[in-house]
Amino acid sequence: MSTPVPQIDPVSSFLYCPRCGNDWGCCLHHGRVTIINRIQEDGDGWKITVIGGLSKCERVSSEEIDGRRDVMYIEFRCENCSGSSLEPTCKLRIMQHKGATYLEWQLLELPALQQEDEVPQ
Repeated sequence: MSTPVPQIDPVSSFLYCPRCGNDWGCCLHHGRVTIINRIQEDGDGWKITVIGGLSKCERVSSEEIDGRRDVMYIEFRCENCSGSSLEPTCKLRIMQHKGATYLEWQLLELPALQQEDEVPQ
């Protein structure tokens, strides 16, 4: 599920959560960053993934790449939407197509939130 336009506070430049709309600026935490660089338009490419202090570079086929040119993803976790889970709740896709750059949210499945009154078995 996607929402096409990321919302940014015009005064503080905080990025709003695409799911809950939180604009406090302190609730979105970025995590894994993935950059895919095509060798040529519509061709195979290289995928570089960075998370924490680790990075990985691997070759990817054209079928595994969104769009026709380069693309970048930044995963985010919203404190309001994820509860105590550290799993990402959304990712921002930055993609180029025919000289235009597109920004789009991709909403990820929310982590299963445990009710406070439930006792794990």
